[in-house]
Amino acid sequence: MAALSKPYIFAIPPELRNRIYELALTCRQIRAGAITIYYDNKFSFEVHAFDGLAVTPFRRLLLMYRIATTKSGKNLSLRLCHCCDGVLFLLAAWLEAFHEDTDKLVVGLRQVKQAGNDSRAAILATRTFGVVRAMRKAPWDEVELVLQVFYDAIEDFQEQDYGVEHSDSSHEE
Repeated sequence: MAALSKPYIFAIPPELRNRIYELALTCRQIRAGAITIYYDNKFSFEVHAFDGLAVTPFRRLLLMYRIATTKSGKNLSLRLCHCCDGVLFLLAAWLEAFHEDTDKLVVGLRQVKQAGNDSRAAILATRTFGVVRAMRKAPWDEVELVLQVFYDAIEDFQEQDYGVEHSDSSHEE
């Protein structure tokens, strides 16, 4: 018998192959075995405009399927993108959720992972998570007072680096 150049499943017509997938994934036993393989992969998300809370539902799925996320976050990483158009109230909401999170659902930043052009605003935004980690036991009002200095500096960097102008209430709700 001649060797197939690709796995046999891909030689089947797409309609039939999709029906097989549908039946396999609706079978609880097969799904339970396969789901851990899927979620055992490494996932990388691009965070636009400081909207890091968008990753929280996916993190919830990881925990729901009991997929261990390591403390170093090796299977889930975030990369800040387009910090020039970052809306600071989104960063503030992300930081507050990170501060109040007891279930470890909110993913914080540990280091900037950008493709060669780490903006000063992105680096500073990442450092705000270190401040929040250090002040986890303090009330949010106190943390927010410390973070105000970072918010102002991020706005300055966005203005200098990208020409983005902010109104006085850009980081307030």
